[in-house]
Amino acid sequence: MPVAVPFIDLVAQYQPIKNEISAAVTAVLESQKFILGDGVSEFEEKLASWMGLERGGVVGVSSGTDALLASLMALGVGPGDEVLTTPFSFFATAGVIARLHAKPVFADIDPLSFNLDATKLKDLDAKRFKAVVVVHLFGRLADMSGLRAWADPQGVPIVEDAAQGIGVRDQHGQHCGTQGKVGCFSFFPTKNLGGAGDGGCVVTTDPEFLASLRQIRVHGAVRAYESQIIGGNFRLDAIQAAILQVKLAHLESWGKARLKNARSYDRRLREKGLAEHLQLPELPENEEFVAHQYVVRSDRRDALKAFLTKNQIASAIYYPVPFHLMPCFAGLGHKTGDFPVAELASHEVLALPVFPELGEERLERVVAVISAFYEQGNSRSVND
Repeated sequence: MPVAVPFIDLVAQYQPIKNEISAAVTAVLESQKFILGDGVSEFEEKLASWMGLERGGVVGVSSGTDALLASLMALGVGPGDEVLTTPFSFFATAGVIARLHAKPVFADIDPLSFNLDATKLKDLDAKRFKAVVVVHLFGRLADMSGLRAWADPQGVPIVEDAAQGIGVRDQHGQHCGTQGKVGCFSFFPTKNLGGAGDGGCVVTTDPEFLASLRQIRVHGAVRAYESQIIGGNFRLDAIQAAILQVKLAHLESWGKARLKNARSYDRRLREKGLAEHLQLPELPENEEFVAHQYVVRSDRRDALKAFLTKNQIASAIYYPVPFHLMPCFAGLGHKTGDFPVAELASHEVLALPVFPELGEERLERVVAVISAFYEQGNSRSVND
């Protein structure tokens, strides 16, 4: 029987740390303290220390989406405000802007990193914007120096959507999420640091902004039943914090395993001559790339994906429709051709399995099936 390859295997991640997680969850159950409390504070402090924060800190929240939403609320984003962002990301990136009745304004992406292309901003007046939301997509650091050069002179705050970027560092060792006004992370189960459900956090180096975020996550209250501002129920569950604290101790090793898999893909695909058919992702040497996804590009993407599926190999498309072409954003008045780099990417990108427990045997099979697709066409399974 051929080796089946899942896109991610959370059971394989869980089994070696099962006892640690059980003990952590049991401790919360024994305490019966489920909402915020010492467990959440301890996780926030450990994550802040891991990220090297000397000022500011971490605020645990209910999801990566709510991390973005709370951050924009703390910045005062509201009706009529313009917020610059990418057209190529998970829906939450632009969705939170619209939820506040602000206007998402898009700029095209870089074709190699898939991140917001800072060179496309020169004709945009930064003074128009209440904020800019930049995404560190697929675990690759965005061009923060270019973005800061555009935004900082006009005082435009940068919100880092680092949902896929925990552990990414620049050449100076500075973590993504700590380079703008605020960084937003997701602990969705499939993320590099994932919980047992929804969860997220907000990171800032500004102590005053940190205090605002802590207030916003509890309905804007300074004490029970006394809300000074409009906030939300954005709290991180204590059980999630306990699980995440266990997993945080393993994050570095998981990141190294992902990067090892990414480099193995790169070597094997090139050895097979597949770089002639696929655009392989950049694996930068001057930053800590965490390989949240390993995304190739193919002008035969849909046929390749179908062939992989036929051969029991899972893959995923991130993202099939850019924001400006989604029906929910039709009111912005965009059309096909407005952001051509993002549009082409949406037709070509394909993510291959890169999770830490993948192993060389399954990775080699993925490469072999891709090679067979280009050698034999896509009409039959390699096992036929």
